[in-house]
Amino acid sequence: MSAIAGGVIAGAEFGFFFAAVYAAVNWSNKEKWRAFFTLWSSTIVGVALTAMISSGIQVAFQGM
Repeated sequence: MSAIAGGVIAGAEFGFFFAAVYAAVNWSNKEKWRAFFTLWSSTIVGVALTAMISSGIQVAFQGM
């Protein structure tokens, strides 16, 4: 189950990276790019935190 979740997270990160490259190439407006990059980076941080928290919960339950 965790392998599936890891695959979903990796796919989401790759998709956001692709979207960021697309935005960098196609958007001339710097403010739009900055806002998009902030959204993208905060999403990556949120995904990473969620993965760490969920793996910590799994370890805690296995320890019980």
